[in-house]
Amino acid sequence: MARRPDPTIRGRLLSAARHEFAEHGLVGALLSNITARAGVSKGAFYLHFRSKEDVFDEVAEAFFSHFFVILDRVEEIALSDLEPAHALELITEGDVEMMDYLWNERAFARVLFEGAHSPRQCHLIERFAERVQGRVERLLSIDQERGRILPDLDVRVLALFIAGGFDRYARVLLASREKPDIVSDLRQLHSFIYRGATTPEFLTALGKASSEDALRIAP
Repeated sequence: MARRPDPTIRGRLLSAARHEFAEHGLVGALLSNITARAGVSKGAFYLHFRSKEDVFDEVAEAFFSHFFVILDRVEEIALSDLEPAHALELITEGDVEMMDYLWNERAFARVLFEGAHSPRQCHLIERFAERVQGRVERLLSIDQERGRILPDLDVRVLALFIAGGFDRYARVLLASREKPDIVSDLRQLHSFIYRGATTPEFLTALGKASSEDALRIAP
């Protein structure tokens, strides 16, 4: 009777592979190290995955999914009837959470942002960036439909620049030896976006229309 995949073993292999990839990258990772970390045989590995490239893809997808869980929550906030300043505070907290996660998982994230030095895996980070850009465009469209974003702005172009800015910030973050002040940096970002892209009525609702200071969102 053929052996069936064991979810417990699969989870152990994914966790072990993530640590191995973070330490050695995809090219340098050894299947023997992954199975040793997971405490299983090579045969058990091949019962669950065809290759270390396949397990890398699954580990990467799990990594990316964390960001989309947060973006789902941000979309719920954008669709809610929360008071504007409170909604903006929660959205900023979501952005901070994503960047904190990136910093905490920077060893594996660096491998991803470098394309894993693999022709097969190099597209993963680009596909992720495209998905993020699409979600940002959707969020901006929601705000535009609700009268928050200026009606003559092309949200596709705005999303392109915002997503590109996040991508660049992420790369600088991953290259930093010390953790930057993520909260302060993202407050600045939201100040630029909301002062440049939102309607006067929405700024008034935020209670900041006549202020010369940058938007300040309570931590």
